[in-house]
Amino acid sequence: MGPRKTVVAIAALLIALGAPASAQLAALKNTTPQQRATVLTKLMQKRLALSGSTLEQVSKINLEYANKAQPILQGADRPFEEMREMRDLDEQKDAALKNVLSPTQFQQYQAGKAELRQKFEQRIMQGAKASNSQ
Repeated sequence: MGPRKTVVAIAALLIALGAPASAQLAALKNTTPQQRATVLTKLMQKRLALSGSTLEQVSKINLEYANKAQPILQGADRPFEEMREMRDLDEQKDAALKNVLSPTQFQQYQAGKAELRQKFEQRIMQGAKASNSQ
């Protein structure tokens, strides 16, 4: 998987995988936990200006939760259950990150997730409009 596709897969993970994101779950299945954690850590490092021990802790959390997500992603084809389980993991991960990030960084992290969610929903709507006009 190329870097662009990996970033798209990570973006899908960041937006807590809404109902139309079952296709994104399939894309995540083609990545390793290490790939997902690395891409996410680099994105967070850039957006949140992470360094030193905070960067190390965030990297460990990202890898821990990427590893926890692996059995869900590799499980049977049950998209609704997978999405629910991924949302639960995302909430647990947010709680872990909240203990590591400064309040400002955590707020920026949440804002970034909301922004990605909005962009993803816009793409879904544009795709639906394009499908309906054919």
